[in-house]
Amino acid sequence: MRGWGAPAGLRELASAVGLAAVFVVSERRSVHPFVPTALARSVPVTAATVLLPVVMVGLFGSLFTATFHLPDTLRPDPLTTGLRVLPLTVLRVIGSPPAGAALGRWGSARPRSPAPCSSSWAPSAWLGSRP
Repeated sequence: MRGWGAPAGLRELASAVGLAAVFVVSERRSVHPFVPTALARSVPVTAATVLLPVVMVGLFGSLFTATFHLPDTLRPDPLTTGLRVLPLTVLRVIGSPPAGAALGRWGSARPRSPAPCSSSWAPSAWLGSRP
């Protein structure tokens, strides 16, 4: 068996969850924890810590999948494949400094504009719709 349901993958996932649980328990009992208690109980920090890996898995998963999907289905040459994947990364690099400035200015209470969302899904939609 291969994939996420493979015994080796499930063992590694269970090990990671177990080690994370051991870390949390030891941090709670420690006099001088590695992660300060106030920081660990901060909702924005905890939310960012959970969301960042999810977003990164989505980003790198889409880049990884696109590099295999494009040559197999649309059959472009390698340069065209690279150019079609490039907006996914470039828009995130360009959008990162303004996003940080906006976060510092307005906070993270709620999104103010649909632009960040469109910068994420628009390149993916373009990537899949081009012949």
